[in-house]
Amino acid sequence: MTRPLLAATDLSSASHQALERAAQLAAEHGWPLSLQHVLSLGALERLRGLISHNPEELHERLHASARQELEQLAAQLAERHGASIGLHLSEGPVCEEILGYADALDPHLLVVGAHGERPLHHGLLGSTTERLLHASTRSLLVVKRAPSGPYRRVLVPVDFSPRSLPTLREAHRLAPQAELVVLHAYEIPFENKLLRTGMSEDEFAALLLDMQQRASRQLDRLIEDSGLPRSIISRSLLHGEPGRRVIEQQHERHCDLILLGRRDLNRLQSWLLGSVGTHVLAQADCDVLLVNGRGE
Repeated sequence: MTRPLLAATDLSSASHQALERAAQLAAEHGWPLSLQHVLSLGALERLRGLISHNPEELHERLHASARQELEQLAAQLAERHGASIGLHLSEGPVCEEILGYADALDPHLLVVGAHGERPLHHGLLGSTTERLLHASTRSLLVVKRAPSGPYRRVLVPVDFSPRSLPTLREAHRLAPQAELVVLHAYEIPFENKLLRTGMSEDEFAALLLDMQQRASRQLDRLIEDSGLPRSIISRSLLHGEPGRRVIEQQHERHCDLILLGRRDLNRLQSWLLGSVGTHVLAQADCDVLLVNGRGE
């Protein structure tokens, strides 16, 4: 059977753009789509403590209201995009319920909005999305803008680790009509300190040129090994801090999606907690797809 997409929603208007993107992708690829909403167990328990008259009746009404709203959303998305849409409503700890259903469904990827009903005004992402980023090992699409059509230009930062090639292929699989901007940003280790150690500017320039040439050959080899049409790939090789270069390229080239492999940028112990992943998630004004480690 065709594996589905799973889109988690808190039914807020802020999360609707993630559902639109999920439905668009599902229709584009012929994938079924499952919409999931979780009634927060903690919120339900707090409500029971505040309501003394017929709390169980209120509980049932909340369930019925959530299901009705989910059904209305599914009907609207199906009408606009023609996708096959299923529903899943449950209650419990929100993140655990989403992860548990994802394990049962085994979707292509999990789609979430950057912010939900209660955004963290000074935080990076909504609290549920942030917890999913920490807890899930699945490919996770964080939708940060309303879709205006299929992805047209996808930025794929690579560091030549084993994850780089599967990530590049995944970009083409997800957005087969898009231009792929394959970016490698390189730095010399201890770059800011080398000139203070007595290295001359000429020696530093020669070292930088050597690193650039090595990286250029590796980038060409990666693109060739991908087996993808050369006509859809733009090559970008830049000197500088990777996180900053990713955002610069996203803006300059008007990319509407960034793909990051979970094991890319291997100088970092974690793509999320490391400076590059954090910088990209905070500063990108386009969607960000974090690709899992299974080469799917």
